[in-house]
Amino acid sequence: MNTATTETTTYSDLVSPRLPESVGSIRLLQIKTNKTDVTAQSVMLDAQLKSHMVEVGCMNDGAEVTINDSGFWRFEDAEDAPGKKTGWCIPFYSDDNRLIFAMFGTHREQDENHFWEYSGFCALTDDEQSELRIQIENRKADLALERKLNLASSREELSAIIAQCPPVANHEYLDKKGVKAHGLLQGRNNELYIPFHDIDGNFITVQRILPDGSKFLWSGCGKTGGFLKIVGDTRVILIAEGYATAASLFEATGYTSIMAIDAGNLAPVAKAIQQKYPRSAIVLCCDNDQFKNRNTGAEKGIQIQSSLGIPYVLPKFEDLSSKPTDFNDLAQLEGIEAVVQQIEPFVQMANLRIPAGFELKESGVFHEQTSRDGVTSQNWLCSPLKITALTRDISSESWGRLLELTDNDGTEHRFALPMSMLTGQPSEYLKPLVNKGLTYSNEQRNHLHQYLSGANPINMARCVDKTGWFKRIFVLPNEVIGETDETIIFQSNSTTPKGFEASGTLDDWKEHVSSLCIDNSRLLFGTSVAFATILLQMLDGESGGFHFRCGSSRGKTTILMLAKSVWGTPDSLPRWRATANGLEGLATVHNHSLLCLDEFSQLAEVSPKVAGEAIYMLGNGEGKQRSRRDGSNANRQTWQLLYLSAGEVSLKATLEQAGMTVRAGQEVRFIDLPADAGGGLGAFDTVHDYADGNRFALAIKENAMKYHGTAAKEFIRQLSIGFDEYKEKLIQKVDDFHASLDLDGADPQVLRVAQRFATVAAAGELASEMGITGWGTGQADWASTVCFEAWLEERGGSESHEESQALDTVKGRLLEHGSARFVHHDGRPHSGDTWGHNTSEGIFVYTKAFSEHLCAGLDPKYVANLLNEQGYLSTNGARLTKTKRLDGKAVRCYHILPTLFSEADLETAEALEETDITTTTNEYSV
Repeated sequence: MNTATTETTTYSDLVSPRLPESVGSIRLLQIKTNKTDVTAQSVMLDAQLKSHMVEVGCMNDGAEVTINDSGFWRFEDAEDAPGKKTGWCIPFYSDDNRLIFAMFGTHREQDENHFWEYSGFCALTDDEQSELRIQIENRKADLALERKLNLASSREELSAIIAQCPPVANHEYLDKKGVKAHGLLQGRNNELYIPFHDIDGNFITVQRILPDGSKFLWSGCGKTGGFLKIVGDTRVILIAEGYATAASLFEATGYTSIMAIDAGNLAPVAKAIQQKYPRSAIVLCCDNDQFKNRNTGAEKGIQIQSSLGIPYVLPKFEDLSSKPTDFNDLAQLEGIEAVVQQIEPFVQMANLRIPAGFELKESGVFHEQTSRDGVTSQNWLCSPLKITALTRDISSESWGRLLELTDNDGTEHRFALPMSMLTGQPSEYLKPLVNKGLTYSNEQRNHLHQYLSGANPINMARCVDKTGWFKRIFVLPNEVIGETDETIIFQSNSTTPKGFEASGTLDDWKEHVSSLCIDNSRLLFGTSVAFATILLQMLDGESGGFHFRCGSSRGKTTILMLAKSVWGTPDSLPRWRATANGLEGLATVHNHSLLCLDEFSQLAEVSPKVAGEAIYMLGNGEGKQRSRRDGSNANRQTWQLLYLSAGEVSLKATLEQAGMTVRAGQEVRFIDLPADAGGGLGAFDTVHDYADGNRFALAIKENAMKYHGTAAKEFIRQLSIGFDEYKEKLIQKVDDFHASLDLDGADPQVLRVAQRFATVAAAGELASEMGITGWGTGQADWASTVCFEAWLEERGGSESHEESQALDTVKGRLLEHGSARFVHHDGRPHSGDTWGHNTSEGIFVYTKAFSEHLCAGLDPKYVANLLNEQGYLSTNGARLTKTKRLDGKAVRCYHILPTLFSEADLETAEALEETDITTTTNEYSV
């Protein structure tokens, strides 16, 4: 026989029939051997290989090796029962029958191959080593291709067999395990067939379970990456080894459960599941092999958690006498409640995906640190704080984290933390958390910052920065009403806004608060406004406000408090006297909800101009455009709402006192209502059974403070269920009410205001139909009609505001200056510059005086056309001016007819004409 030497030797192709699917790199031993007889050396190398397989834990010590027809070694691994051979080895030989290389492993460990090499490999020359490596790699490729083809053929044959198998109805094995059949088939000889597929749905193989519980995989089909999926709630996926375990997990929790066949197949299945379902919480539910030499389940769990970050759980048992190992044993011994109890904490861990180095315990959040001398300790950061979801806005910007904590009273709090807060000072995000009950270590603030910024929870949520409708759901600061396929939450850079709290039941509110509105026009109307603001999006309505005006202590603030109780606590109503930024913020967080602003006079008396601008801003539904520090435009705040205001002065009086005039746009955005109902009871038409208005107002306030925040939520809930149906009904109600006002020929501005009153009436009537208010049919319609007529009367009719204002201005100036600026037909003297002539035919105004004085602050063309349209101007043909001989000269004038003035106006004019005046030069007659 030849001997192994360092001389060049030619090697033939290596011979071996099979090779596992995945092969790692070859490890070369750096040990040289002396020349030995080949036979003796082969025996020595066989022993060396077997010894190595025992050392790595694949071969059971003393196990016998059997070699099949293809030269494939099989032997007992460390966990095999007597007679079973799960270990495998593929030996490679040279042409002189020398064992030079081997791959080996155990079928318990899929894709975990071990390698052994001839200890004298490095004694070969570089060319010999290179040639040998090439031959090994080529042979590996050939074997891999051969295995792939064989697997495909075997799986095709097996697939045809199971296609003829019916679903299983019942089976002794299932009865014994106490589980149902989920995707199992009835095989031959009363066997259970469990089909396995890979992550892409490709068929892999079948496991056969005999009535006595014996299990066999179909030979020649492999199993790597194959699994059975029992479909449930896919937000959580539980991966187990055997069928009974996976079925027990599904039946206990309802989560999607995966049967991965055995511990060796857990890793490839878990990796595939993780890649396919990145937003699902995945938990490994390993067998607790505590009664075997090796706890393979625990080892696999540790390994996969380390490599993939997937948490694992082992079942724990109160009674170990039966040597239980898996979650099926737990379900049968202690019930499915015990399974759920042990699984859920790990599901939570999988959902939270807490950053490495941190741990969430019942006592708080801890950070693990290792000192220079290797001592590991855990430092307390804060009280328990869960990061339950990643958040972003509707444009997938403004990312943040949803935090949950429980205060010392046991009250649970949620806070949507914008990540932008973490770019500033710690106080920016600590303040709202501390306000909700968080306690923290000041020394560990940096690590708390890392915990917040490094969290990557599985759950996702959509954040909005204002209340109101989002698609078909309604967002409140502390609640979301309606059904949605994603989590929607309210996110604010500050603390949760007040005014949305709930106290008592809806029945309490109806009995003690809403009932007091009955037959009270202002109370009914204000409360209906609280419901109407919810409808603006549905009806594409305009934003705007209703201002209740009357003297002090007449009940106007009571109206606001009662209306606010529809939404939340009426305590500490916001005041008008705020910055523009403050009002924008209030409006934003009250989008589609009711904003109440008290004490209008506090702002109006100090800054009438600011008051006027605030009314425009609130009615327009958007704030100012601002710039960021980098010069780019910041997002403009927007809203859509109805608001209620109260004060002792009107907007018109406020502006006139400051020398300003109220504009039509302000008039329709800020509807001024007299709060006094006219019955001698202030804002009340009736005080029901109370002694007087003061006691009645006090009862409203006290009851509203006790019972609030339920009515709006019930109104929204019912709307969200029948959104489209209610929309059609509301449109009809609005049209009917609008028609009932009989406003044919009214100015468009009046019609716009009437539309808002119609929305309020429809809201109150619909809320009553829903059983929310306790009012009778027609109460809201009546109140809205009374309040609209009161507004219209105060306004002075249904004419255009601009037209009325222009005519009043011209008329007032003519009356004021008629005696002093105009030459009278009887030749009486006048004083000052002459504007024209006052005759029995009317007033002739010089064109220059008409433009510069009579129409000062107005558009002269608009005024002339208006006078002509109203029939107050005499013209010659198409021209609005005419030629008149005055003082012996022909001049062009505007001829204003006497019909412009009422009888009272004429009496005033006659009184002025009797006044002695002095004649002066005429500036405009030339």
